[in-house]
Amino acid sequence: MSIQITDVARLDAPLRGRQQGDTARRVMDAAIDLLHEEPRVRLTMRAVAARASVPAATAYNYFSSKNALIAEVYLEMLRTVRPCTDPTLSPAARVTVVLRRIASLVAEGSDMAATCAIVTLANEHDLAWTRTEIEDQIHRLVSSALGPKAPPGVAYTLMSAYAGALLHLGIGARPRAQLTDRLEKAIALIVDDTL
Repeated sequence: MSIQITDVARLDAPLRGRQQGDTARRVMDAAIDLLHEEPRVRLTMRAVAARASVPAATAYNYFSSKNALIAEVYLEMLRTVRPCTDPTLSPAARVTVVLRRIASLVAEGSDMAATCAIVTLANEHDLAWTRTEIEDQIHRLVSSALGPKAPPGVAYTLMSAYAGALLHLGIGARPRAQLTDRLEKAIALIVDDTL
């Protein structure tokens, strides 16, 4: 039995997929490093590509823009957040734990909060899918913390409160501690602990 050209291509696909995944990961890691070092406005795809040791064209093959790259970075960070379903905690406490975990992804003093706020608000066609995935990931985390008895709409209301806090943090309107306190008060008002 001889191997056809199409068979070779198919056999090679997992290797190429792994290599492409490694390259995309290097580009995303480089973006995270640079965002912790300098403001978003000075971040360029060329700088990210240089830090990742790939040509700029390669970085653009994976991410169509700086905002697309940052949105993917934020989504990947969100995917690392553990849900909180601890039955010994009240629903409000579980939601607070989850939203604190999400908020911890954007460190105060770095440009990450502003960057994530800007990217999630950007009206770019290329961001639509990633923005939906970000919303879905946060919704899954908040919904699992609320539990199955939560009325429809509660998770989205909490997500709106979180988005407002992220925006305020991103523009530097309030210090993190004050926003955390306000967010916890909002959670207490929104979540019925009899759920």
